[in-house]
Amino acid sequence: MSMNISLEDAINQRDLLAKAIGEAVVKAGIAAPGFPLTGPQLLMLLDDLTTAFTEKPVLTLPDSWQDSEGLECVSADAIRQLLTDAGIPFKG
Repeated sequence: MSMNISLEDAINQRDLLAKAIGEAVVKAGIAAPGFPLTGPQLLMLLDDLTTAFTEKPVLTLPDSWQDSEGLECVSADAIRQLLTDAGIPFKG
């Protein structure tokens, strides 16, 4: 099936796609509003966006948490167990 569209429609569709990608990367915090949206930047931003949504953040845990007097107030083992139970990846 051949799809013939006018040059004007193709340009409009391209511009709408560029705008959608730009709005998505701003919402994701990858780029600031007003970031230049040329072809190469759009491709890089789209790659950054997909990477951000496919990578899971990894927390790094200290050995223990201490209160203002330097006494251990939360067991690191208890925090590790909570994170493990929740399926949240971590180091430490």
